[in-house]
Amino acid sequence: MELARRPSGMFICQRKYTLDILSECKMLDCKPSTFLMEENKKLALDSGTPHYHRLIDRLIYLTITRPEITYYVHILSQFM
Repeated sequence: MELARRPSGMFICQRKYTLDILSECKMLDCKPSTFLMEENKKLALDSGTPHYHRLIDRLIYLTITRPEITYYVHILSQFM
């Protein structure tokens, strides 16, 4: 976590952590989307890939400063 001190107060940021996740998943070149997840998307159970488990663990940690992604991380974690 990164802390930034401003006259209006302290701010917690995980920008570098987020960029590390995107880099690890080879998604740095992806364009932002206004929707976090497609509606009615059919997801399948994971075959136990350690990479997927690590990604979900990292996303859970990211929800500390990004509570708006909590629901979507919860949905994805059901498929581990």
